[in-house]
Parts: sequence; C-alpha cells; structure tokens
Amino acid sequence: MNKELEIIIAGKVGTGKSTMMVILEQFLIEKGFDVELDLETEIVDCDSEAKFRELVSKYVTEREKSLMKTVKIKIRTEQLTNSDIKYGSPEKIKSQS
Repeated sequence: MNKELEIIIAGKVGTGKSTMMVILEQFLIEKGFDVELDLETEIVDCDSEAKFRELVSKYVTEREKSLMKTVKIKIRTEQLTNSDIKYGSPEKIKSQS
C-alpha cells in the first residue's frame, strides 16, 4: 500500500476516545481495511497493549451505549500538503479546532 489515512480521535478526558478507537478499529477491520492502532498513550496508562485491549473490550458494549446517549461526535476533514506530512504540522490541525 502506498497511501495512508490517519484518523485522530480528540476529546477531553472521559469522553470515550479509547472506546471509540476500538469501535472504529473493529468496524474498519470488518469492512476489510488494513488498520493499525497507535496505542502509545494507552500503553502508558495500561502498561501493555494486551492490558489495554482487555480493559476496553471488557466494557466496550457498556461504554458504547453510554457514549450514544452522552457524546456528540463531530466529523470533519483536514487537507494536508506533502510538506505538512513530511515535516509534521500539528499546528495546522490544532488551529482548525
């Protein structure tokens, strides 16, 4: 594969970012997409990917129902240039928030 799409899930503490990441991963895999999760921050909180997945999967259905009732999801696109990708441009994304 020569193209990559990065999906960033952002939100305040306790808004379901990790839960949504797992839900989205499961959905995309079911549709046949090649998905790679960046679990760097979750591993820091949980010590390992296995522990993170165990914790999230244990409560994903319960959390999913809660999120449906309490969290509004905003979806938007952000066009990045080649130089944004090559040199990294988190400021561009932050400035749109």
